[in-house]
Amino acid sequence: MVSDSPGKIAEQELADADDLYRELREGSYEAGERLIASFDADALDDQSSEVLAVRQRQATIRRGASDVLARLEEAALADSNAPYARAVHHVLHAFDEDEPPQEPPPLSDLTPQPELTTRLLFSSLGVGPNEALAAITSAKLLRREMADYGLSGADRVSLSASSPIGRVYAVLSGLWEVQGTRLFHPNRNGTLRYRTVLLTPISTIIEGKADEETPLLRYVLGSAMAATMPPFALVEALSETEVERALTALLAGFGPVGAVGKTSPQEMRLAEDLWHVVGASAERRLRELCADPASMSYQTAQRRTRLACRRAGLFASGDLATAIRETIRELDIEVRTPLGAAGALEELCDHPAIADLVDLAILPEYAEIRWHHQPQ
Repeated sequence: MVSDSPGKIAEQELADADDLYRELREGSYEAGERLIASFDADALDDQSSEVLAVRQRQATIRRGASDVLARLEEAALADSNAPYARAVHHVLHAFDEDEPPQEPPPLSDLTPQPELTTRLLFSSLGVGPNEALAAITSAKLLRREMADYGLSGADRVSLSASSPIGRVYAVLSGLWEVQGTRLFHPNRNGTLRYRTVLLTPISTIIEGKADEETPLLRYVLGSAMAATMPPFALVEALSETEVERALTALLAGFGPVGAVGKTSPQEMRLAEDLWHVVGASAERRLRELCADPASMSYQTAQRRTRLACRRAGLFASGDLATAIRETIRELDIEVRTPLGAAGALEELCDHPAIADLVDLAILPEYAEIRWHHQPQ
């Protein structure tokens, strides 16, 4: 009996590896284990990037599992990827009282990469109805005056302000593309919260005590600044009914014939105003977006907006525990296992909003931007 030639054996091994990679991409954790076991034990140093890629994919299959995160951290260290190892270590110990998570680099130490950061945080979210709503925001058709919100110039926070909120605001303004967001801080007592207001440019009101820079202050301010971006501003600034009217106006103006039933005079006026201000290319794009009326829903726009704000809050705070606690509070998520107990993070990842935060926190691209420490 003639044994297979070395060439045929190598060919079969490659085919087997391709099958395992495919299974891993489709969600098989065990396929990743078999892949790593198939690597040449004597050449693992040369395959450290491949091992790291497998471990990262496994960490998105078994989200929040401590044993999986520990292996991911080990793989990052073996690959000499210190920023990524620090980022994963932070996730692994997010609620660990015995070994608190590593502190992220200060925002002021980050290298500004606004285009990359904007793409990382928001590119998958500013689409569909959010992109269509951005056309209304950018056209300034629903803008209001400071007096409408009870604001005065004295409430505005300058980019040069030396207060904690001023310093965080100034740094965040350069870290992603926020298009000149203005910040007002009229009420300086109570719980931190924010509100988006339709001024020119789109602005945010922060209310609450902000006497020191904390992860919570950074989270709230990061979320607030994301909420002023054109794809998300109307959802944050208007009521559900008002946003639905704006979507109806878009469909009336740019959707298929019969896309909406009876429209109000206000909706038709908004549609007509859009016809007059959008250019030819923007009109074509709006018609593409409105071609499927069912996709232009408030629920979709609102879900994406909240994901964007939470992601921005995580990036700004650098603290996963703060982001998760605020998400639990916002959505009133039931916490069955106490935070810090074994298996708590993995259990919380059953909720899509928490899973989204954890997925972002273990992305190599996130680690490279948020955890790459370069002191000024």
